[in-house]
Amino acid sequence: MKQTIMRMRRIIDLLMTLTLFFLMGYQLWGEAAHEWVGTVMGVLFLLHQWYNRRWYCTLTQGPWSLVRTFHMLVNLLSVLAMLVLLASGVVLSSHVFDFVVLSDFIGTAQRVHLAASHWLYVLLALHIGLHGQLLAGAFKRRAHAPHGAAVAALLRLVGAVFALYGLTAFVARDFLDAMFLRVHFFLGDASESALAFYVDYAAIMVCFALAAYGFVRLVRRFARG
Repeated sequence: MKQTIMRMRRIIDLLMTLTLFFLMGYQLWGEAAHEWVGTVMGVLFLLHQWYNRRWYCTLTQGPWSLVRTFHMLVNLLSVLAMLVLLASGVVLSSHVFDFVVLSDFIGTAQRVHLAASHWLYVLLALHIGLHGQLLAGAFKRRAHAPHGAAVAALLRLVGAVFALYGLTAFVARDFLDAMFLRVHFFLGDASESALAFYVDYAAIMVCFALAAYGFVRLVRRFARG
């Protein structure tokens, strides 16, 4: 039973990551697809909360280390960003929730929706990085295989270069302007290659995931003295 629940959690987490990844490319797929996939993500979010509901009970238990505090902040801010994203998405909806008419709030909802989506994307990347020990374990196992050390070193190098590229993409894609409500709304360039767009966004995710993973390793190393 416990293994089934863990498997379901991982499947839901993976699907949420993939749907958000898809949704960032609004201009590539159109409004209707964006809304329907966004609705699916909303359902996945509710399932995620249900399967992880006991986590909230642990907030009052045990000591609070720097890593645990950072983890908690990332999780709670992700929930907040998701709730804001869903609420603003309903206001903006022209297909799935077209029966909800709140035209007086559309301008505000556009800015908030854009900000929440970019915050959620960064927070999700940080969340992945906080669970980076799973990937690190795979690298360690690979290192014991024939030529494994060389392969693992090459993968680390590629990851580092990709993350640096992600930092440049983060700046070029005006993430900070979107996150801090400095732009009203933008639809992106519909003529842009989907491959180029998603390579940039994958690199941004890798950048923040590796940053979170590195932060955790650094803090734990200092804690051990």
